[in-house]
Amino acid sequence: MSIPDSLIQVLSSALGVAIVTALLGPYILGGLDRRKLKAEVLRAVQNIETNRWAPTSRDAFQLAITDLRAASLLAGSNRSLVDKYTFFAAVAWDLSDTEYELDPESPEQFRGSIDAEFSDLVRDAARAVIFSLWHPQLARLVKPITLKKFDRRQREITARMSKSSVHAPNWASAKYFNLS
Repeated sequence: MSIPDSLIQVLSSALGVAIVTALLGPYILGGLDRRKLKAEVLRAVQNIETNRWAPTSRDAFQLAITDLRAASLLAGSNRSLVDKYTFFAAVAWDLSDTEYELDPESPEQFRGSIDAEFSDLVRDAARAVIFSLWHPQLARLVKPITLKKFDRRQREITARMSKSSVHAPNWASAKYFNLS
């Protein structure tokens, strides 16, 4: 008894489809999961950027940092970039809160404002986190340069602001947010 050629063709085609599905299915479905995890990191970064300005409570800001750290862990984000961003954001929150409290007579829209260069540094650190999500290999290559630039800019901002009448960032204030 022989097997008809048409049945052999159908079986081999079905076997081929099953193999391709088994190999590519997890990759395709995994891509959807990775995009969802990246989206959670983007939402968490946006939440920090919203909550790093006074009069946001310390608890609300701490929760935003915790959300970012959890989402970043699940998405496989570059931890050193996330740590640098949350450090800068925590110092910015502290500075904004201090400025808000020191100047109760200012119009509401100006209370809690911080130095523009420092604010740009925080946003650039946020952009580095986002870049590392979408281009992890490239971000890994340029990470040492990026971190050195952030450190250099931090020193420059500190030096410039310590010579002016503007309140300089208190870099030690980040310790109150349990960033380690």
